[in-house]
Amino acid sequence: MITRKTRSVGVWGVTALLVASITTFAEERTKKTPHLYETPAERRDVANIILQKGVSVGGMIEVEAYTGKENGETVSDIVLATFELGIEAELSEWVQGRALLLWEEDDTDPVNLDEAMIILGGNKVCPAYLRVGKMYVPFGTFNSHFISDSLALELAETRESAMLAGFASGLLDISVGAFNGDGDEDSEKANDLFAACTLNICKYLQIGGYWISSIGESDALEEMIIENAKNNEDENIEYSSAEGAGGFISLQIGRFVAEAEYITAIEGFAPGVLAQTELQPAAWNVEAGIRFNVCEAEIALKHEGCNDFPGFPEKQYGISSSIKISESATLAIEYLHGEFKDNTEDRNVVTTQLAMEF
Repeated sequence: MITRKTRSVGVWGVTALLVASITTFAEERTKKTPHLYETPAERRDVANIILQKGVSVGGMIEVEAYTGKENGETVSDIVLATFELGIEAELSEWVQGRALLLWEEDDTDPVNLDEAMIILGGNKVCPAYLRVGKMYVPFGTFNSHFISDSLALELAETRESAMLAGFASGLLDISVGAFNGDGDEDSEKANDLFAACTLNICKYLQIGGYWISSIGESDALEEMIIENAKNNEDENIEYSSAEGAGGFISLQIGRFVAEAEYITAIEGFAPGVLAQTELQPAAWNVEAGIRFNVCEAEIALKHEGCNDFPGFPEKQYGISSSIKISESATLAIEYLHGEFKDNTEDRNVVTTQLAMEF
């Protein structure tokens, strides 16, 4: 019988071997990757077919099939996981516009306007920039080599109508912004704030950090807060916000890649806001992998977890493999094993994905 301790030692043992291979691959750095994207921001950057000068369109289709056990029951399905259609317009060197339509089976129906913004500046002549519109605020980077979203993304991804000002150079990208969140129903002011900073230390290493004045405005926590409020209609529960913060590190040396990210609420939510007890949600994700340049493939390992985040596994381990079958298509497969804090049975799911960009 394989115990939890044995599984953990096995995962970290393999990870240690990957780290030990850094020296071997240090001279083999390459820009090739088997993925169409490694961050949600890269996934949304799909408009690459030029219609006319200054206007381009593009899209992405992802089809997934999964099977496994959740809550003691066998589950399986085939879904059109993602359809995206994006358009970008560069009216001048100083003014750009972009919009993205998104459809996800069993999640967005009808098609959802995922992003729409106007961008001023942000070029070689003027590294300062301003973005205004519907966007994912830069609270979290969510680098990943897996099909499934990381627990850090599940916790912290925040999409709002916002104003963001920043400065980007080869070494530094720093930004601040504000939006009017929905968590405080009485608020009619854009007083939810955020800030982010990314440093490109060298061509091998990137680090960054971010802060938000109310982590309860994230998509997942906001939904939990609203649902909990509905279940407690007769109780006088006063909403309380909590600041959030996090950071990441991304490393690539030769064929070896590694990612680590941690995001947490700086203070706890008062009893009754997320649950009957005070909760201070946090999530982290660590991944390491090796790329094979000849066939543009990759194998990666994952170890992630969360605290005070209802409905998600306290610890999760996984292995993923992906290969580029053409310049614009990728085939991937992953296995995830999730362990829950309560009496929920362990989760084991295998997922395959065929993704195409156009």
